[in-house]
Amino acid sequence: MAAIKQRKTKYSVIYWYVNEQGERKQKWDTVDTIGEAKSRKVFVEFYQEKYGQAIVPNEETYFQRVADEKAKMGKEGGTDEHDSGSEPVRRRTPTPKSTVTPQKDDITFSEFLKHYVKVYGTSKWSMSTYSGKTGLIRNYIDPYIGNKKLSEITTECLSEYYNDLLSVERVPPANQKKTGKCVAPSGVKKIHDVIRSALNQAMKWNYLDPMMQNPAKLATLPTMKKTKRKVWSVSTFREALPRVEDDILALAMNLAFSCSLRVGEITGLTWDCIFIDEESIENGNARIIINKEVARVSIEALQRLNERDVLVTFPAQKPHCTTRLVLKTPKTETSTRVVWLPKTVAHMLVEHRKNQEELKEFLGADYHDYNLVVALENGNPVESRIIRKRLQVFCDTTGYERVDFHSLRHLSTKYKLKLTQGDIKSVQGDTGHAEAQIETHGLGLDEKTLELIKEASKTRGVIVLTDPDYPGLKIRNQVEKYVQNCKHAFVDRKDAIGRKKLGIAEANKEAVKKAIENVVTFSNQEESISWKEFLELDIIGDKKKRLKVYDLFHLGYGNAKTLFKRLNMVGISREMIEKELENEGYSD
Repeated sequence: MAAIKQRKTKYSVIYWYVNEQGERKQKWDTVDTIGEAKSRKVFVEFYQEKYGQAIVPNEETYFQRVADEKAKMGKEGGTDEHDSGSEPVRRRTPTPKSTVTPQKDDITFSEFLKHYVKVYGTSKWSMSTYSGKTGLIRNYIDPYIGNKKLSEITTECLSEYYNDLLSVERVPPANQKKTGKCVAPSGVKKIHDVIRSALNQAMKWNYLDPMMQNPAKLATLPTMKKTKRKVWSVSTFREALPRVEDDILALAMNLAFSCSLRVGEITGLTWDCIFIDEESIENGNARIIINKEVARVSIEALQRLNERDVLVTFPAQKPHCTTRLVLKTPKTETSTRVVWLPKTVAHMLVEHRKNQEELKEFLGADYHDYNLVVALENGNPVESRIIRKRLQVFCDTTGYERVDFHSLRHLSTKYKLKLTQGDIKSVQGDTGHAEAQIETHGLGLDEKTLELIKEASKTRGVIVLTDPDYPGLKIRNQVEKYVQNCKHAFVDRKDAIGRKKLGIAEANKEAVKKAIENVVTFSNQEESISWKEFLELDIIGDKKKRLKVYDLFHLGYGNAKTLFKRLNMVGISREMIEKELENEGYSD
């Protein structure tokens, strides 16, 4: 068995192996994220279950080696040096065939799919993806073509199967009733995607001839009618919103429109990621950090993926339930982002928190506190389908045209594009499709780039994030002089040191995330620390101490003069510095 250990911002997968001398050794494989670590752990355990206590290669390297060895065996008629693409083994007598990997000669499609999920799915898929794809295999693939031999899965076979699926009754999601509706063409497309991916792996692993074309590639799919998503106008949204009496729905609708959030992101908001103090609201710094989402996943996915990316698993509300609601990290890195709040929404959240605290106090131990912003009356999470359903009920009872909740996000994007005169980059940061960024090169910025930054600041504000070195400082000072009220984010110098160079590109996701979370705004205000007080702190002559002050207050990197300036710009006093330094062991 392998184990995972966190080392500062990195994660190590630890396992034992036996070297050529027969000595038992320990191996540490270090990766950047917990998700990568869990994925590596699964593969390590799979590999050692099959081949014994050997050093585990890179996953892609392993599968390429398997394919090469099997191709070689096919040409040469086999060898006793390798066993079906395994590592070279030291033996005099043949080893029994592995019971882990099915043999390709008579394997059924169902048997191969089990192997595909175990090896490929557990290492590549997220929790939600695993739940969805294994559900499709269980409900629609295994019962109909699972008993066919893998070699019998032809283009003609798949085309006929896809057409037949249109008359198969749709299996409802967990905890929902049957509707009597059949599988739609869009559902067939999802099933097709699973089959195509599985057959791609079958060819890579030499279960099918790697020189042949994927049978799924040329299969005929049912025609999908393109339906335009119904979206309210901005005026309709503004008219409808005051009529919403459901507090949870009203809050969700406001967040979806103003912040371009997905429904899972709304239900996954926690109060530690909401910055709505009076000063932040007044200065236009009220913001939320999107770094979690609520999703429903299968118990099988939780077990097979070792709760990968899961932060909280909520208790089941019904007996014999095969799924669980979880609070998890987003699927993609671009989904993690900071979104600035309009003052009206910020004040709404302030009032919502006040009401929630009163409810907590009233219910006492009966309130289940998960620190969720959007929660049921007893504190339990709100599932996405509940919000979607409540919007449908609102539309039906008030006479408004039925729209999907996700359409509010589309409406938000459309509205912001109109406000920014079609500037897609300025909108992408809110939506989480991609981060809007302006890259700089060299020691400074030309006038054209500075003007571009200035224009961006008029519609959405600017966060300056540069390399923690002299060129980065120069660029930062240029932007600060040219654009008023910039927000500044600083990556710690120690987190930006790579093997050969220093820069943001060398920092991991957690370091950048920390920098964004601790963003500051420099403004001209009354002096908070005098030059005499600054000198008395003995910071100038002690570089280590100076860099510690930079780090403690998230002010980046620079010389003593720059530090003095920034301390005053963010209102840091001598007493505040002394207190923090004392906590760090810098007392006289």
